[in-house]
Amino acid sequence: MGKVICEKHGEQGIISVCSHVHDAHLNKTKLLIQAITPLYIHVCSVCYYEHNIPEIEKVTIEDVVALQNQEKINRIEKLALKVEEAIGKEYLCGGCFQEVQFIC
Repeated sequence: MGKVICEKHGEQGIISVCSHVHDAHLNKTKLLIQAITPLYIHVCSVCYYEHNIPEIEKVTIEDVVALQNQEKINRIEKLALKVEEAIGKEYLCGGCFQEVQFIC
């Protein structure tokens, strides 16, 4: 994980988030956030369902390790890039992320 020096929180890990989570941080509001485990991105509920992310979460690390050829690996990488573009991937420091995250 990369690090960033946040003006408010000091040295923190970098968290990848959708544009809605980033906007919530700027507007000082909270959101229900879903973690996309295989991609290490955190998204709001709208992005989670709008971009069919539950299907992506079915891919396990074992599935990736079992890939036998470059074509299959390329297909997964393209899917990951498509999701990152669709959600408007942004970054927050770990402290700022905690301020936005609404935990049920």
